Amino acid sequence: MKIGIIGSGSASTTLPTHFPVEAARHPGVELELIQPRLSIFAFTPYEWLLVDVGYVDTAQSAAQAVCNAILINSFADYGIEAARAAVEVPIVGAGEAALREA
Repeated sequence: MKIGIIGSGSASTTLPTHFPVEAARHPGVELELIQPRLSIFAFTPYEWLLVDVGYVDTAQSAAQAVCNAILINSFADYGIEAARAAVEVPIVGAGEAALREA
């Protein structure tokens, strides 16, 4: 199973150190960081729209790269509903997961 991780919170090409890489220790599980081509820190509704578009574009790229699932690695869950409409693989947002756990 290949899980696409969208966003690292920086320009890094490796998973953040705080990320739970234990999942990758399971046989057959591969985590792949996929950075959005369009990403800024959104302060205004316009900037939020740009980030949403960037994350949906990245979700489409992840699905084309044969990811079996996608994690949006941002508490804001940028573009999650539009991304779910655009691809057929399951998508989970970090914010959504945190709030469900709480």
